[in-house]
Amino acid sequence: EIVTELKLEGQLNKDVAHLSGGQLRRAYIARSLVALLAELSLERPVVLVLDEATVGLDLETQYALLEFLRRYSNEVHPYFSIIAISHDPFILRYLCKRILVLHTDAADDVGATIVDEVISEEIGISNYHHDHTEMLMKDLS
Repeated sequence: EIVTELKLEGQLNKDVAHLSGGQLRRAYIARSLVALLAELSLERPVVLVLDEATVGLDLETQYALLEFLRRYSNEVHPYFSIIAISHDPFILRYLCKRILVLHTDAADDVGATIVDEVISEEIGISNYHHDHTEMLMKDLS
């Protein structure tokens, strides 16, 4: 079902070297989902971490992948959660209910810290607590 929904059924017997960048990204996500969901039970929530999962994908493929992931985490498997790491607030607003904004202060030696929390419905309409959040969300205002 996952392979079909990600439109990879014609690619199953191909070597990864013969897949396009978009097909390869979807294949890795499909492989992760199959492995994670095989372990899924009501007593054991599952988390998938995606780092810039849609970079390099055309808009149609991005939308299809995001819709698939959102449907899986919201409807198909309610104990399946996604942590999405992205610089793209459009993707975060579409996929996430809650967004934590990280920022590194050059004067600090602590590394990245959470500087803001934004609920997805508030993206583009909220007053943000940190200048970094304002800069990241400016295209959505």
